[in-house]
Amino acid sequence: MGKSHPLIFDERYRGEFLAELVDLVIIYDGFYDYLDIIKDFNPDFIVKGEEYKRKNIPEKELKTNIIYYHSNSNMSSTEAYKNIIKKFKEATEIWGAIYE
Repeated sequence: MGKSHPLIFDERYRGEFLAELVDLVIIYDGFYDYLDIIKDFNPDFIVKGEEYKRKNIPEKELKTNIIYYHSNSNMSSTEAYKNIIKKFKEATEIWGAIYE
């Protein structure tokens, strides 16, 4: 998509979902230095969405194991936006064909 967009699924909802899968979920509010939080907790793994694989993320400098996941859970705001845009384009094409 390229542009930033608001989250469809808020952090609390995501945190509750993820808490079922991991030992600790930290909702980062931007107030503290993110890397300091990671250093303080010294996790065995950091889990990031697959879209971060191609990005330069600050966690890489910590030499911590990073797991990239592809979510099939429909919890991704990016995927939700893509689906909304796809369905809008499909509907627009159908209505355009009807009114031609």
